[in-house]
Amino acid sequence: MGNKSALQLEVEKEMGFEIDEDLFGYLEHYARRKLEVANKSAGRAWGEDGYGDE
Repeated sequence: MGNKSALQLEVEKEMGFEIDEDLFGYLEHYARRKLEVANKSAGRAWGEDGYGDE
């Protein structure tokens, strides 16, 4: 199982299959960056309006 994060384990459970740790790292970075850009364009900042790491 390696060093999978709680997030990766939760995603794998939801999806129903395992994801390579290197691929998951890339996908997580991509998704977090996309979320950051979307929130910035909406005028939200980290910790405001309930925006966090959920």
